[in-house]
Amino acid sequence: VKRRECKGVPIVHHDKYVSELPLKHRFAMRKFHGVLRFLRTDGVISMKQVVEPEQVPASIAGLIHTPDYVEKFFTGNISPDEQRMTGFPWSEGLVRRCRYETGGTILAARLALERGLACSTGGGTHHAYADKGSGYCLLNDMAVTAASLLDDGTVQRVLIVDLDVHQGDGTAHMFRSNTQVFTFSIHCQQNFPFNKQASDLDIGLHAGCQDKEYLAQLEEHLPWVVDSFRPDLVLYDAGVDPHVKDELGKLDLTDQGLFDRDLYVLRHMASRGIPCATVIGGGYSRDLNALSCRHTIVHRAASKGKHDAPTRTCTLAHVQKRTLDSRRHVYNMPTIKLEDIALTGVVTIGSGFQLINFAGKVFTAREKYKVTFPAVTGNENFERVFRAQQNTLEWYPIYMTSLWTSSLFFHQVPSAIVGAVYIYSRHKYFEGYSRSVEERIPGFFLGAKCLLALSAMASAGCITVLLRTYGNIDLAALFKDCLKDTVGLRFTC
Repeated sequence: VKRRECKGVPIVHHDKYVSELPLKHRFAMRKFHGVLRFLRTDGVISMKQVVEPEQVPASIAGLIHTPDYVEKFFTGNISPDEQRMTGFPWSEGLVRRCRYETGGTILAARLALERGLACSTGGGTHHAYADKGSGYCLLNDMAVTAASLLDDGTVQRVLIVDLDVHQGDGTAHMFRSNTQVFTFSIHCQQNFPFNKQASDLDIGLHAGCQDKEYLAQLEEHLPWVVDSFRPDLVLYDAGVDPHVKDELGKLDLTDQGLFDRDLYVLRHMASRGIPCATVIGGGYSRDLNALSCRHTIVHRAASKGKHDAPTRTCTLAHVQKRTLDSRRHVYNMPTIKLEDIALTGVVTIGSGFQLINFAGKVFTAREKYKVTFPAVTGNENFERVFRAQQNTLEWYPIYMTSLWTSSLFFHQVPSAIVGAVYIYSRHKYFEGYSRSVEERIPGFFLGAKCLLALSAMASAGCITVLLRTYGNIDLAALFKDCLKDTVGLRFTC
């Protein structure tokens, strides 16, 4: 284990929390990298706070999982039906990921016992049972952690607070007769798993439940659970799938609602002197950046510190400003909505049809001037038509590259307009060249100007993103400020 002595909440993370999955898989595996990325770029943590875990040994995983299941999962002796139940195809990378993630939760718990609070950037695999995986969960990291700390006598009582939108059925079943572990779950009743297990305390909420009602339920039940059970350690699953924009959640919590929830749990434990380790739990969205940032809410709440007062400044405004509401701010994995590229898509399709049209005209010219395939020389009129088509094809990769780079990094509207003008310029070039060599020139120069404009916009967009990402310089904001100052000076004068 690599430890760094530093101020701030320990953040447990490993690059191998991520493993390869088939393209378009529902589970957003890369979100684990995104969580750390946003925590760093938003200045929530420094790398000195990050601690790397080790892989959980089979002997520790076997404290709560059956030895037979551990052996089958670790070695890949998993049937196709069992793989379908988990939602993942088995691979050595998947085993490594789960072992690091479970080791991360164990490390977070031990650091919490030393420091009072620690947060992992993974974890929350609460659907895994003792003898099987389920619902994207292979090893139950919180159950393994509780079993490990109880087994070596580090703690005597563990409270698992599971606020993921789905009930932690695997965790509940594993500890159904264990008086040293109390399982407390607030979840959507009309959601997976549909055959729920009995936690020590289950609060099933109706679909569409919003911030106020959710927090009221939490504030009503958490204090008496803590006071009556008196845990030595709390394992907190801060799943973000209760969010209104979650694709599998069915509850309607906002960013601020999740933040208030996490802050309440962490401050409640701090006020009673109870160590708390957090995991990120579930969250499902095709918008990888928004999902990754949403998972950082618990870390942002943790960074507020146990002595901070719950004031108006304790909000997620900076989160929304920098990431969730900044759809065109690109960092590593761009957040792209279909409406952000629709115009560019139309222009691309138009250019494709133009190429088909030009190819058809070459075919027609072959018939008209009796030039048989594969010959490319002969009649002068045919040669001009053929060269016009070939020249268009030669410029096409440059056109496509600059068009899409400009659209993604700069703005799609001016990019699409210039792209459409380029299509017109190639039409003018083709028709002019078909008639005479001299008539190609106007279309050629118009097309060249379009490519220069697209390249300039693409370069400006890329430079802006690089400066914002690596230099913390926002050129757009600086330009707006200069414009405001100029306009203000004009009116003052």
